[in-house]
Amino acid sequence: MKIQSPKIMNYESTRFADIEDEETVYNCLFEGEQKLTREIDFMSFDGCIFRNIDFTNINIKSIELVDVIFEDCDLSQKKFDSRFLSRVVFKNCKLLGTSFIDSSIRDVEFKDCIAKYVNFSGARFERVIFTNSEFLETTFFENKLKNVEFVKIDFSRSEIRNCDMAEVDFSSCILNDISIDLESMRDIIIDRFQAIDLVRLLGVKFKE
Repeated sequence: MKIQSPKIMNYESTRFADIEDEETVYNCLFEGEQKLTREIDFMSFDGCIFRNIDFTNINIKSIELVDVIFEDCDLSQKKFDSRFLSRVVFKNCKLLGTSFIDSSIRDVEFKDCIAKYVNFSGARFERVIFTNSEFLETTFFENKLKNVEFVKIDFSRSEIRNCDMAEVDFSSCILNDISIDLESMRDIIIDRFQAIDLVRLLGVKFKE
């Protein structure tokens, strides 16, 4: 599946600490700033790259992201709830406890990420690719998915409830100890070994 990549060109290196509280920030490269303390409220980033940024002390209240790349960033505990993300890449990022509740996630890629306790409840996915990442104990609840790919994702101990996962391919993923309901299981694609584990979740016993 092809998704639209971030459209980034003619960007300039900029210190994240120096940006004003503008409505929209265009075409900037933010790189290598650690333990920065500031607040982002009602701001949009368009055509920007964040590289090796530690967001631990950055309070994100409201943010819109279009044509943005996060690379080697720590976005743990950040909230992207009820936000619009379009043509965004999260590459080699840490996403521990990060929240995307009720967000619209379109043409987005999560690649080589370490994630745990991520909350995607109510999020709408369209043309989204998850690749070679850990999403342990992640929550999917009442999600709408259209053209979503999961490739080599560890979903161990995750919860999937009330989701339309029809035709979504989990066959390359780790599904150890997941919690999933019948509605979400309907028409998903798995391999035969995964099928045994999922059937056991329904209380079915195999005769030796």
